[in-house]
Amino acid sequence: MERVESTGFWTFFCNPKKWAINDFLASNKVENTFSITSWQKGWFQKGQLGVIRVGYNYRNKEQISGKQKLKRKIYAVVEVIDESIYSSDSDEHFYEESNQENYRIPVRHI
Repeated sequence: MERVESTGFWTFFCNPKKWAINDFLASNKVENTFSITSWQKGWFQKGQLGVIRVGYNYRNKEQISGKQKLKRKIYAVVEVIDESIYSSDSDEHFYEESNQENYRIPVRHI
């Protein structure tokens, strides 16, 4: 298996069905966490940069609650503010409740 070398610059893919990035951005909050896979947990370091990208938005009318569907594009530039954490914590901006523990990367929207 070929290993991918880390560049220190990340693309965080946002699924609007799971996390309402538009609501988060409107809230003026600047910090949150992103779920990552366990094999990526050692790749992130404080001070690295990344972008948050939304792909296809498959939410139905009920799920978007009268708002417009998000377009495929980059919505934010972020900075990694700490090493990975193992947690089930999520904020109120997640559409889907989840108490599943996984690795998360704390980021600050810049």
